[in-house]
Amino acid sequence: MKNFQGYSTLIFFITILAIGFLSVDNYGTTNDEYTQRLSGFITLNYLGELFLPEITNKYTFDKNFPSFDNMPDQLRYYGGTILHTPLAFLEILFGIEDKKNIFIFKHYVYFTIYFLSLFCFFDILKKRYKDWKYGILGVALLFLSPRIFANSFYNNLDIPFMAFLLIATCFGLRFLNKPNKKYIFLFSLFSAISIDIRLIGILLPFFICTTFLINGFKKKKLKKTLLTLISVFLSTIFMIILFWPMLWENPIQNMINVILNLANHPLNLNVFFFGETISVTDVPWYYLFTWIFISTPILYISLFFLGILTFLTILFGINKRMKLKDLDINFMFLIFVPILIPIILGSTLYNGWRHIYFIYPYIVYFMVFFVFFIIEKIDLKKFRFIPQILLIIGLLDVGFWMIKNHPHQYVFFNKIFRKNISKSFELDYIAASYKENLDYLINFEKRDYYYIFNSSKTEIWYPLFSLKDSDRLKIIESKKEEAEYWITNYWFDDNIYDKNFFDKYEIVNEVLVDGNKINSLFKRKN
Repeated sequence: MKNFQGYSTLIFFITILAIGFLSVDNYGTTNDEYTQRLSGFITLNYLGELFLPEITNKYTFDKNFPSFDNMPDQLRYYGGTILHTPLAFLEILFGIEDKKNIFIFKHYVYFTIYFLSLFCFFDILKKRYKDWKYGILGVALLFLSPRIFANSFYNNLDIPFMAFLLIATCFGLRFLNKPNKKYIFLFSLFSAISIDIRLIGILLPFFICTTFLINGFKKKKLKKTLLTLISVFLSTIFMIILFWPMLWENPIQNMINVILNLANHPLNLNVFFFGETISVTDVPWYYLFTWIFISTPILYISLFFLGILTFLTILFGINKRMKLKDLDINFMFLIFVPILIPIILGSTLYNGWRHIYFIYPYIVYFMVFFVFFIIEKIDLKKFRFIPQILLIIGLLDVGFWMIKNHPHQYVFFNKIFRKNISKSFELDYIAASYKENLDYLINFEKRDYYYIFNSSKTEIWYPLFSLKDSDRLKIIESKKEEAEYWITNYWFDDNIYDKNFFDKYEIVNEVLVDGNKINSLFKRKN
């Protein structure tokens, strides 16, 4: 039986890895990728000049890169250098020069980090429910989540943050059960990496350490508990500073600056929400709740709500069929506290709920929580197989949708909201859909140069990095009057053409998801 479990688990994860690696080249580049690459090179150059000036001077960095001291605030205080500085070094080490290959390489890295976190999620669920099948179920639900899947290739902050936080969670739970030096180090290490990517990662060690303190108090081992927590605190703080060079000169003041910048994040941007264009500073309190609900499969969101309801019935003593564990309570906090913080503080919110994608594994956890409860704690007798069949059908339905709409899973909306969704919410705000039409332009519209007008509010400059340098240089962004081609991702508004437009231009290629246009390429007639 153990061999069956082992081989099945191995085949399952190999399949996931193969799907991911075979999909990498299908995804385009986004503006955040270029921005964070810039951050990595600025920091790498700073470290080189600080520790290895003679060697550093031999390399020619982009002269347009600002110095470390003149780094824009949006890079200085946003985090992520722990990830993007090593990637900048590897880019030089491997001699990757073509911009397309640079970003493909990064996509492999991002997906690999995400893939490794799935092992940790499997471990968490397997240990919680003492059954490997629930680990497989949880990973399947997480992997077959359309928006998370697509973002795992190019989202270079939100998904790596989610992944490292999940890895930190795994070692944090091991630390709770066995607080030895190894788990103190690993928990502190991955907590520090998470915090250096996104400051809100501090919530995890806070909840884990609070649980450890409470348990120590119950066991009347307060002195030993406090000494252990001091070790965790000091090692985590040390590594946070070590991995974030911006903090080196003045750790306390610079960390205060980070917090203040995040609290008052300046951003002149609008969002499209329920058919209205509104400022990011005026989004309603239910913005995040809405986006989570509309962009998560109906089956998944139903399982989550039922899981939360089951959790509450157990918590308040109504349901005595199952006992709660520390991680159940911690994961509940890790879901709702990050949602409530921006609501209470009035933080800037935009681009759906990608900034809190990191809560999604804990949402999936409560999906599995309910499935476990129904199958293991309710006597369904001969009908025990029904929930399993329904679950498999639901997973297959989502999986087929992902295959059908590959590689545009990032614009997934559930069946309740899918119809005419472009009239109500933003679709391709990250501009990943440009890749398909740019590839079409290069492969089928044979020209020495392509004079193109981008009619969207999204900048086309960043998606162009999905092309080889030799092809990218053929694209010349032009004024609308001079353009041979028009391209758009319909951000905010699909009524972008005047009444005479189609007398002059014809459709060349169109990217559709569920009948909704997410990118169109037009060519001047004759």
